Amino acid sequence: ASRFSEGCSNTLESMGLFGFCSLNADQRPKLRCTSYSDSESASEQQTTPAARKLQVPDDYSPAIFTSTAGANAYVQQSLMKKLVRQLLQGVEVALVLDDGGKMPASLSVDFQVAHLVIRTSQSARAIPLGDIRGDVIIRGNASIPGTTGPDAVKCSTLLMQDNQFVSLAFADVPSRSFFDAVFRAMLAARQAGATPVKA
Repeated sequence: ASRFSEGCSNTLESMGLFGFCSLNADQRPKLRCTSYSDSESASEQQTTPAARKLQVPDDYSPAIFTSTAGANAYVQQSLMKKLVRQLLQGVEVALVLDDGGKMPASLSVDFQVAHLVIRTSQSARAIPLGDIRGDVIIRGNASIPGTTGPDAVKCSTLLMQDNQFVSLAFADVPSRSFFDAVFRAMLAARQAGATPVKA
């Protein structure tokens, strides 16, 4: 299991640890840090090519995922596959720290599309997709990094089942919108028992 330590936000980079936040009883974020250890799943140790900026397909529109029309089902599935292909290669993001600072990172999925993997220059963390709550979208919470301020429109904050969360900053609004809509649709399909999306 991952090892956690408290109160380490200002030594995050120097210690080579990977930061996640969690909400305590009064709903204020509490930074937790977890180190990358040999006991983590093998999916974290897979070598991936250099990450690149997330590309938004020409056929993407947020309306495709807000409509309940069955006619969009094929397009939705196609867009999920396009996102998975890019995530298998790794895409550039920035990890939003508890003080609002950003750390360059790459975002990917493992070959089984079972874990979302976030890597920095010093560490990695694989999050089981089943642990991510796709039904929760966090916006405008001053206690949570990446959800307020001018850059909030480029950030996606993912909430885990244990109330930990991680905020990811994308290069621009379209790429954040594409990731948010399509990734959350993937999580919803997975929760509904659909066959996991493959590239």
